[in-house]
Amino acid sequence: MPNATNCGATPVLALELDRNGNVSKKTMKLDREAQLTNSLLHGLYPGIRVATVDVPAEPLDSCEQAMVEQALTRIEIDGIRYSLVGASGSAKNGKFYAVESSFEKTLGERFRFSPQAAITYFGILVSSCKVLVEEPECRVMVVDDHEFGTNDCRGWISQSLFRKLQQKHQSELLARETERLHAQRIAERSEEQQDLPLTDTEEKALVEQAKRRIQGRRIGAHRFYQFRLAFDKTQAKGAFKVMADEVARHLDVDIILPRSCVKPKYQGKVLRTIRSLMGDRQAHTFRGPVMVGFRDVSRNLEFNSSYTLLEHAPEDSIELEIKPYALGQIEKVRQAFEANNFTELFQLLGTQESQRVLEPGDETDPDYTSNEYTVAQAALIADATGYMLRHPFIQHHLQRVLMKWAYRLCTSGGFHLPGFALADDGYLFLHEGQVVCGSDWIPKTSAIAESSCRRGLVVRYPIRMKEDLLPAELLSVEDTVRLLAQHLEQRGCQLSTEGVAAVATEQLQLRGTLVLHSETAARNGGDFDFDMVCLVEDNRFPRFVADRFAYEEQHSAVKTKNPKPPSPWWNLPQVSMQARGNQIGAITDLKTSCLAKGRPDLARELVDQLQNALDQLKHGTQPDQEVIRTIRNDVPTAPWLKLKQKRRIEDMDEHLDVDGNDKVGRLYNFIRKELGRFFGSAATARLSDFRGVIGGQSFTPKIYQECFVVNRYYGNRVTEIMGRRQQLIADLEK
Repeated sequence: MPNATNCGATPVLALELDRNGNVSKKTMKLDREAQLTNSLLHGLYPGIRVATVDVPAEPLDSCEQAMVEQALTRIEIDGIRYSLVGASGSAKNGKFYAVESSFEKTLGERFRFSPQAAITYFGILVSSCKVLVEEPECRVMVVDDHEFGTNDCRGWISQSLFRKLQQKHQSELLARETERLHAQRIAERSEEQQDLPLTDTEEKALVEQAKRRIQGRRIGAHRFYQFRLAFDKTQAKGAFKVMADEVARHLDVDIILPRSCVKPKYQGKVLRTIRSLMGDRQAHTFRGPVMVGFRDVSRNLEFNSSYTLLEHAPEDSIELEIKPYALGQIEKVRQAFEANNFTELFQLLGTQESQRVLEPGDETDPDYTSNEYTVAQAALIADATGYMLRHPFIQHHLQRVLMKWAYRLCTSGGFHLPGFALADDGYLFLHEGQVVCGSDWIPKTSAIAESSCRRGLVVRYPIRMKEDLLPAELLSVEDTVRLLAQHLEQRGCQLSTEGVAAVATEQLQLRGTLVLHSETAARNGGDFDFDMVCLVEDNRFPRFVADRFAYEEQHSAVKTKNPKPPSPWWNLPQVSMQARGNQIGAITDLKTSCLAKGRPDLARELVDQLQNALDQLKHGTQPDQEVIRTIRNDVPTAPWLKLKQKRRIEDMDEHLDVDGNDKVGRLYNFIRKELGRFFGSAATARLSDFRGVIGGQSFTPKIYQECFVVNRYYGNRVTEIMGRRQQLIADLEK
């Protein structure tokens, strides 16, 4: 493994192939994820040239498909030959990765020259991490799931190695923030003082300011850590808990991985396998260079509600719990809007479509922030007069934000649910010189989470059926300690109450996590590689929770894990094209339309098809298109689903003709009339009214003419695109 000292970004080319196999460049995205910043790929192979290749996502005829497949075997741009090597989760959308051809064999070896493995697991190498370190001499033990307190895709990292990651992340944050503040300080000076260095006092004050500003962004202790790891010509992904250094020294390891983390399945050398069969637990311990990074860290989150959740709520919950909340939100937004209180307005609307950071003092992660929200928010908050609200572009963005909020409000009630990283109950510690470990000991009906409720429903999206809302009794801190003490005592471990409480605090009650038994988590498709879940709490929605607890389950989704048929490496383009196709959203909405039409029987038929679509990339399953087609012909689309892509509240119908069984449709009609036309866009001013906003700079007639031409071209293109869009929408609605 190369000694990587810089795992920063090397520009990633963005390419696309048309239906005839012609390659062209696209505009490159510059975010961390798109540029593979702190990724294993750039860490392992510094300076490697990488390109993303988008192929047509729509169906192709046999000739077109053959031309695209042929083009994928010989990608050449700017005189450099690229070879297809894999994909991430975006394969279903027709996005793949290629690298300069000299690296193809090396990367193919990491996936045992299996096209299916490369398409499924290459994403591990291109995931952007918050921090990445290389340990030249690291000990990694691969064990069976549940050994040493591991679980499905969840392992252990030593305290000392964790601190290295933590400290490196802090130093990188501090360096970036100090550099930013330094540039800001210099920019504030007059031109005559621009080149003067800061004094020692100024430098010290600047560093202290930078330290204060990064407080909420540091990687904290007692959390759950999503990781990416490379070792021994293979790779792994999942989540870590932290084990004490005394345990690591006793076992002579730095990292413990369950086999489920290693992708593709870890086999080791023949000699290792023989030693393992003879009972040698150290047989699958790798010693050598390891690269490990943290991709995410558990924290308190809020999830927006969804119509796929609301459709399972009982009528009394909708009437007495959800409608009152929605009406209250309308009034709060109305007041903030009328008072030009845009800080409050954007807090009410949220900063991202699906989830946002909840913890006061912690800064929002850029991965969870939409540019659309932040640009509009900055412009509106900066303007004390409130006139910027009438700017056409600001108004356009605000209307889109309000539209998304209004649609969620009308179809799901607009409430938020506490969100968590799904974690397991595994523990590992040293007691009287002996390793004590275990997993899956909490009751299958229980959960551990930071919540004031006693009972709740654990929700993991996408929701396939009502059975996916897992009823759970939440254990208090005292209950957790008591049950763990009983469990340890049954295993012959006499640990003091303080010792049990310490284990619970350090390994179970981790911030931002919800702990379940692995069999319970699997009921709605969850495992412990940092799946996100949310909680419907009985102290907020007692009727909703009580209804699910009383519900008799009628269906269970079965995962079909078809073994991937072996295919030679040269068929990678063909396997890639077969991986396209994302039907998850379409099947979910069809299932919703079935429930809206009062056909739960058809909705249950679609549960298995949805599961097949979810498992398509990983397990090679395919939804039954005949079943989907037949149901689609029998069930009309719920009318409110057609409003998803509207851009203004005033474009939403004020009343829809909905079926009597359509809970979401009836909620829509009730909430939509309360919105009225209050949030219309009639106040938009002409763009020329804002000519004086930007001033103080000089320009030449040539610059003016260039800007005029670009502006005219931009306006004509936008007008043309909007006309085409409106025509397509009209055709679609027919």
